[in-house]
Amino acid sequence: MYREGSYCTGKGICSNPFRTGCLHNVLPDNFTKLRTCNSYDDANAIEREDCAISQFDYDEVRILNQNWEGAMFSSWIMQIVLSELLDVPTTIETGRPNTEASMDLYDPGLGFTFNLKGYDWDALYTAFEHPGCDSFQADRKNNGEEYRSCAHVLPEAWNGQNEYIANALQEGVIEPTT
Repeated sequence: MYREGSYCTGKGICSNPFRTGCLHNVLPDNFTKLRTCNSYDDANAIEREDCAISQFDYDEVRILNQNWEGAMFSSWIMQIVLSELLDVPTTIETGRPNTEASMDLYDPGLGFTFNLKGYDWDALYTAFEHPGCDSFQADRKNNGEEYRSCAHVLPEAWNGQNEYIANALQEGVIEPTT
């Protein structure tokens, strides 16, 4: 995908033009603010001006990517609103380490990996037990432990999931819709 803000490598692959933010790239005259950095950004992201540190002390929000396009698009919209408008660090959980798979809108390599599961309820339970998914994942990696999905948001749930929803509500893992 080549567009202004992108560059092509010698391998015929173009970089992600949205790495600095979707709104920043699509509306450059009206939206000059960079997106908020997240735990997937490398150490040089700020220096390259790919992102900016949040002015607030928000914990990172991790959105669960599911294995169909509607949920994927919802995840990206949530990531844009949180990272670009509300200054909240936000990542997309695929059920695999970011080094192996990505659906993050700002991934420099344009990763496009669906989650292995349609409904990764375990990821929500992990976030309930360990609210800081980014630090939880870093600790597991440093301890040589296997990756364990962790997410705060499940974009969609169809009525075939009512039993899981009821259980998660009863256990306080998710909040009721209004």
